Order: sequence, then structure tokens, then C-alpha cells
Amino acid sequence: MNLKSFRLGEAGFSIIEALVALAIFTIGILAVATMQIAAINTNSAAGASTRAIEIASDRIERLSMIDYDDAALLAANNPHTAAGVDGFSIEWNINENVDVDGDGVNDAKRIDVDVSWQTRKISLTCIRAKDYYK
Repeated sequence: MNLKSFRLGEAGFSIIEALVALAIFTIGILAVATMQIAAINTNSAAGASTRAIEIASDRIERLSMIDYDDAALLAANNPHTAAGVDGFSIEWNINENVDVDGDGVNDAKRIDVDVSWQTRKISLTCIRAKDYYK
């Protein structure tokens, strides 16, 4: 094959075309890597939020099962705290002035449970009636 016929066919890619393709491919891979990192961070934050809600729900369930006049349900001891779990801190406050049925008599307590970690916090609230049957 002579040199003239090879040039007329223009077979293959030039170095510029290969570099442009490589640049486009690199930008695409970097975008996917950035999305992957964001997904991992979001998944981690969602896991921590779920764990905090589990801890707060557990605390509310425990407080619902103790005697109505227990020290853990007295507003005079606000704020109540418990040992942290897995890097989460637990605190709850009691409001004893809850009139559920509107008759002017305080017959329930509001329990506000806060679970904090790093720079985030979730809060759950429940009402505990005086005549709660276990």
C-alpha cells in the first residue's frame, strides 16, 4: 500500500479526538463519583435520624409504663436526662398542666423527649393520661 492511498482513506482517530473523548469520559466519571459520595452521606444521615427516632420512641414507651407519680414524670425535675446511647443524648421535659377533657382539672402530663447528636436534634411528644391502664 502506498502512502497516498492511506491518507485518502483517513482511517483511525486523531490524537485531538481521543483527548476530547477522554475529557468527556473523565467529567462523566467525576459526576458519578460526586453523586455516589452525596448518596453515602445522605444515607448515613438518614440512618442516624432513624436511630434517634427509635431511641426517642423507646424512651416514651418506658415513661408510659411507669407510675404516674414517679420521679421521672415530675415537672419539678425538668430537664430529665438519661445516659446517652451510641453517641445520642436523651433529655425529656414534663408538663403536668394538661387538661385533656376540658373540665378544668389537670388529668394528664405531656412528655417531650429530645434526642440530640452532633448538630441535629429530633423531638417526640406524647400525652400520658392519669388513668392510663397498663
